[in-house]
Amino acid sequence: MPTFVYMTRCDGCGHCVDICPSDIMHIDKITRRAVNIEPNMCWECYACVKA
Repeated sequence: MPTFVYMTRCDGCGHCVDICPSDIMHIDKITRRAVNIEPNMCWECYACVKA
């Protein structure tokens, strides 16, 4: 199942970007919120959620 980010819960801190082993999390320059640029490449390790 492709992953996604709840925009209402993201504060744009970037911890998920730093911890993602797949390097697929990025901070959108316009919204300043995390986005998963390759949802189908996610390993579902949930490191980003724990961050």
